[in-house]
Amino acid sequence: MLALHKYLTAMGLAGAALLAAAFIFSDGLWVRQGGRGNCAAAWSPCAFAEGVRKARPGDTVHVMGTIRTPVVIDVSGKEGAPVTFTGGTVDTLGSVEQSAVLVTGDWIVIDRMEIVHGYDFGIRVNGDHVTIRASRIHDNVMNPLYRLKDGKCNSAQRSGWGSGHRHYIGADDGLVIGNEVYNNCGEGITALQANSLQIIGNTVHDNFSVGIYIDSSQQVYVRNNTTRAANPAYFRNGKPMRGVSLGQEAYDWAPFVQIRDIVIDGNLFDRVGGIAFYYEISGAHLENVTVVNNTFLGVPEPQIDFPNLAGNKGIVITNNAANAGN
Repeated sequence: MLALHKYLTAMGLAGAALLAAAFIFSDGLWVRQGGRGNCAAAWSPCAFAEGVRKARPGDTVHVMGTIRTPVVIDVSGKEGAPVTFTGGTVDTLGSVEQSAVLVTGDWIVIDRMEIVHGYDFGIRVNGDHVTIRASRIHDNVMNPLYRLKDGKCNSAQRSGWGSGHRHYIGADDGLVIGNEVYNNCGEGITALQANSLQIIGNTVHDNFSVGIYIDSSQQVYVRNNTTRAANPAYFRNGKPMRGVSLGQEAYDWAPFVQIRDIVIDGNLFDRVGGIAFYYEISGAHLENVTVVNNTFLGVPEPQIDFPNLAGNKGIVITNNAANAGN
């Protein structure tokens, strides 16, 4: 017990409280940078990769302190019993691997985690039924093509940047809820050829180019988010980010997917660009897009900018509060 007392003292009050609580109740697995324990408790953490290897459906993996190397979550939970990764920070400053956190497993929950300094992406999701909640995703896209030495984003780059968050091709039935996503030199929250994604109640501020970008995706529900821009370091060509952009981009490495069934409901747009459609392929158009109950504060005209394209159908725009606060 004397050795344990010395360890608790060295950890400080916060660490002592965590470890003391773990003596009373220790659930799931515990991981930390350089951990060499058996993962069974806070006083015996293992390395992150070992915790992933040991995790089973229904387990909670507690992340202690800061993980400084990129992590891959390739384990899967199951319906009603996801694998949850909670707490801690993944800070990969100096890494040139593409993502700080890469999720390839299914039925995963990322909970109250800080994700920072990813090279091209903070967190990239390729699995199904992945939830990201109550987390801070910021200062990602550290690739020097997109972030200058002074920390500002590089407006000379015309396109191709990463994002703080991305639900990627085939990442279906996801949920991004209650996160703060900011200061990324790319889009904030992104769906690229994702299906059945809910983006709810996030605060997305001061990202480069676009706050929430929905590209070639289907059944995406964007509700009760706040998008805000106030920091010129994250302006693109001197202009703040767009709040929400829908996209139909061309990719030579992925089949065409028509963007459709998008709902943008009850969001606050504060001194950002409004809602628009970006496309770069012949025949691009929008199908079944609903924009309702949104509020625009200090947003320049037009707040909603959808071009009149052949093939457009099912577009509903109603009950939006135009440009209060100018």
